[in-house]
Amino acid sequence: MTNNLFLLLKHIHTIVLCLLFLHGCGQDNPSEDIHTLLINTSDRMNVNLPDMVNQDMLLLDTAYKDMEFSYFVSVLNYSIDDVDIDAFHEFMRPNLINDICTSERHQKFISKGVSIRYVYSDEKQQEFTTMIIHPADCKLAN
Repeated sequence: MTNNLFLLLKHIHTIVLCLLFLHGCGQDNPSEDIHTLLINTSDRMNVNLPDMVNQDMLLLDTAYKDMEFSYFVSVLNYSIDDVDIDAFHEFMRPNLINDICTSERHQKFISKGVSIRYVYSDEKQQEFTTMIIHPADCKLAN
C-alpha cells in the first residue's frame, strides 16, 4: 500500500511542479519580491482548485505564509486507518527532498529561504501527516 501511495504522491508532486510553472512561478518579474510572487502564485492556483490530479489525488488548496509554500492534498480511496504514517514518512521524505532540491523551479525559492510543506489528508479530508522540506534539507542532501 505504501509503495502505491508513494507512486501516486510522486505523480502529484510532478503535476504540482507543472502547475507552479504554468501559474507564474517560472516567470521572473524583477519588481515582484519573493513573498508577493508566492502569494500571487498561490492565489492563481487556488482559482482552479480543487482539481483532480489523477484518479487517486485531489489538490485541494495551496497557501503561502511566513516563508512556507504549502500544498494541501487529499489522497482519495484511502482512509487515515489505511496509512502507516511512519513508513509513509520514511519512504516519502527522502524522495520529496530529492525532487524539491533538484528542481530548477524550486531552486529560486529554496535559495531565498522558502520551505515547501505538504499536508496530506485522506478521502474524508482528515489530515494524516505533514512534511516540510526546509532549505537546510537541500544543503544536507548536496
